[in-house]
Amino acid sequence: MSLGLAAVTVLAFAPSLRNDFLNWDDYAITSNPGYQGLGWRQLRWMVTALVAGHWMPLTWLTLALDYVVWGLDPFGFHLTSLLLHAANAVLFSLVARRLFRSATGWPEPRLALAAGVAALVFALHPLRVESVAWASERRDVLSGFFFLLALLAYLGAASAAGRRRRWLRVASIAAYGGALGSKSVVMTLPLVLVLLDVYPLRRLPGLGAGWLGPAARRVWLEKAPYALLSLAGAGVSYYAHGRVMPPTDYPWTLRLGVALHSLWFYLVRTAVPAGLSPVYELPDRLERLAPALIGAAIGVAGVTLTVLVLRRRWPAGLALWAYYGITLLPVSGLVFNGVLAADRYSYLPGLAGALLGGAGGGRIAEAAARGVIRPALARAAAGVAVLMLLTLAVLSWQQTQVWRDSGSLWGHAVSATPDCFICQANRGVWLVEHGAPGAGVTHLQRARALRPQHSLPRVALVRVYLTLGAAAEARREYDALRRLDPAAARRLAALFGEGGADAGGGVPPSRDGGS
Repeated sequence: MSLGLAAVTVLAFAPSLRNDFLNWDDYAITSNPGYQGLGWRQLRWMVTALVAGHWMPLTWLTLALDYVVWGLDPFGFHLTSLLLHAANAVLFSLVARRLFRSATGWPEPRLALAAGVAALVFALHPLRVESVAWASERRDVLSGFFFLLALLAYLGAASAAGRRRRWLRVASIAAYGGALGSKSVVMTLPLVLVLLDVYPLRRLPGLGAGWLGPAARRVWLEKAPYALLSLAGAGVSYYAHGRVMPPTDYPWTLRLGVALHSLWFYLVRTAVPAGLSPVYELPDRLERLAPALIGAAIGVAGVTLTVLVLRRRWPAGLALWAYYGITLLPVSGLVFNGVLAADRYSYLPGLAGALLGGAGGGRIAEAAARGVIRPALARAAAGVAVLMLLTLAVLSWQQTQVWRDSGSLWGHAVSATPDCFICQANRGVWLVEHGAPGAGVTHLQRARALRPQHSLPRVALVRVYLTLGAAAEARREYDALRRLDPAAARRLAALFGEGGADAGGGVPPSRDGGS
């Protein structure tokens, strides 16, 4: 089954092997000599570098290995990311099988079926595309790899004894260190382990009763190494991210609203993966009573109330919802990331929905085996499940090609999210740099209208207007830029005979710098 899962995953994301590097953070790969090699100088750089708000030495190490083998051929970088994602599908099937075994009394064939369905739902979902098809997001698939290894070893240790148990615990802790060295978003793993100890492992009682007894204290003590690693990872992440994007002064009520929006956003996109974009931008102004925030809060409250009411009959529902919220916490908006949401943020939280899908498949198979439902109905349900998985695979195949190059990416982005300032600006810059200045002006003007206080589109417009011979329009944008961003205007002063040094070249597109 493992080879089949890996093969299907590779097939669905195969177009990524033809993808290019993008003008969207991939400059850290294409124009960064720091990681390009495996000498002491490069290794030292990997351990100390803070790039785009991330400390990720193991991710840099894998990118360095790609560079040594492939040079700057994007095929090799995308191949490694794709193979890691396929490996994650296999690892998740093993994790899911252990979880289903602990939570149900199903025989092995049913466990294998449920775990396989869960792994396919996770691996084939279009929300995974950004993490796999974008070279800069190697950190997602690599941290996911170690995260799943840590879970698998922890679950194995929970049912083992003696020396085997000790070695599995050491392996789990080491894998967690690897995950933190790949991307700090895994900092919530200790809370996930506590959740697993409550359900389905039942090593801790529910609702906190008896959590301080002798047996429970041993369970808590096991978490100490994970907690120490988590605190260290969180501290490094906070420092690294603050160098790129200083903390904002949004009130906590607004942060909470954005966090609830995130919870609802990925839930809806998981159910209906349409209109996916590389950027879901924070509005220029956020209002506490914005309809989107209010609607999300109502939706989240509804789901939370439902799983709480059903917690005795369906404890898995509450556990999955809690896992989803825990793993989304670092990128939920409580600490602002500069964007409202991002598909890549769903990589680990998406395991919850996949487990739900796998459990549904297992329950139908169990009901058919027990004669609770008729064979014809079971076959129909199986057909629907296969159709849904095929649909996910086709959508991922198509979405992967959106990330083919910067032109296709920003062309799709302005179609999916036309009010995205960054998307319009980046599309405009790309068109200008590829010989279509007239079309680029249209997008740059749209970007300027969306964010009139931002300097990027005005800088680009000055250059384009001068290229087109529209001196009056260029001067008007330049004068506006002097009032808005004097530093940016000084870099263009030589173009108007006013002294200063023109930076030369095109205007780089807006960069993410997010988690």
